[in-house]
Amino acid sequence: MLLYYKDESSMIWDRSIKFIPDVLKIHTLNCLDIGSRGGIQEFFKGYLNLIQVDAFEPDQKACRESQETANQNVHYFPVALGKKTETVPFYLTCRPSGSSLYKPNEENMYRYSNAQYGDIDKILDMKVMSYSDFRKTYKRPSANLVKIDTQGSELDILESFLEEDLKEVICIIAEVEFIEMYKKQPLFNEVNTFMQNNSFDLFDLRTARCYLTKKHHRNHYLKKLGFAEGTNRVSGHLIAGDALYFRKFEDNCPRNQQQFINLLLSYMIFFYFDHALELIELGLKFNVIDSFEYKELELFIFKMAPKPKISERQGFIYNVLRKFMTKIGFNRGYQAFWDRKCWPNQ
Repeated sequence: MLLYYKDESSMIWDRSIKFIPDVLKIHTLNCLDIGSRGGIQEFFKGYLNLIQVDAFEPDQKACRESQETANQNVHYFPVALGKKTETVPFYLTCRPSGSSLYKPNEENMYRYSNAQYGDIDKILDMKVMSYSDFRKTYKRPSANLVKIDTQGSELDILESFLEEDLKEVICIIAEVEFIEMYKKQPLFNEVNTFMQNNSFDLFDLRTARCYLTKKHHRNHYLKKLGFAEGTNRVSGHLIAGDALYFRKFEDNCPRNQQQFINLLLSYMIFFYFDHALELIELGLKFNVIDSFEYKELELFIFKMAPKPKISERQGFIYNVLRKFMTKIGFNRGYQAFWDRKCWPNQ
C-alpha cells in the first residue's frame, strides 16, 4: 500500500480552477494507477481537469462499481498487469491489500506482521497481461505518469513496457520493499537499478518501518515497553517504501512541449514547486514556451502552491517570531529532511 498521506491538494485546486493556462489545455497527462483498489490515489484528484487516469481493478464487479462513481477522466479496466500475458497463481490473503502474484514469505511476514494480514485465504488462477498487450487490446495512449502498488510485482510490470512506451513515461512512483515479504520478489535495489538504467533519478523515498511480532501479536516488544502504537522515540525496522522517480533530461528541460507540460504537471502533483519554477525558466530559455505562456504558467504555479504559515514566512519580523517560537518549543525548525542526526529519527 502506498504511503502517500492525504493533503490539501484538492483544496488548493478549488482556489485555482478558474485559471488554467491555455498551454495546459492542449496537452493531457496520461496516468496509470496500477493497484487502485479503493479508488485512485489522492494526489491525482486535484488535477483531474488536466489529466486522465487508467485505473486497474481485476475484479469485474468492483471494476464496474468503481467506474459508475468515477470522474469522467478516470477509466477503470478489469485487468491485472504482469510481466507477460499468461495465467498465473494469485495469492489472496486474509487482508486483500496484502494479496500478490508472489507467495507471502511466512518467515518475514510473521516476524513483522500477523496471520490476519499475511495468511493465504485462497489461491486463484489469474490472467495477467503485459502493459504492451493491454495498450494494444484496449487502444490506450502511452502513459506519462505511472503509479504501481502491487505487493511485489512492480518490477515485473515495468519490464512489460515496450521500449518506446517506457520512453514516454516522465514520472514513476512504485512501492518497493527492502526485505522479502513475498518469496523471490524483486527488492528495492533491483527496482532502482532498472530505473537508473532507463534514465530515471530517484527524487524521494517514503519509508515504512515495522516493530517485531511474537506469536502473531503485532508490536509485541513495543507494547512490552508500554507503547500502544509506533513512536519516533523507538526505532523500527525499514521494511518498505514508496520510491518516486523523474526522468532525466538534458539541462533538466525537455525540448518537446508535450513532454515539458507532462514534467511540469508531474512536478506539481508531487509538490515540487521549486522544480516547476526552474522548469518554466528553462522552457523560456530554450524556446519551449513563449513569454506569455511563461507568465501564465508562473501564475498558475503560484496559485497551486501551498501558502506559508506565519512561522514559515519571509521577513525580519517573521525571523524574530520564528526564533522566539523555537526557543519556547513551538517551532520544529527546518523540516525538508531529518533535522536530528541521531537515532531514532523516523
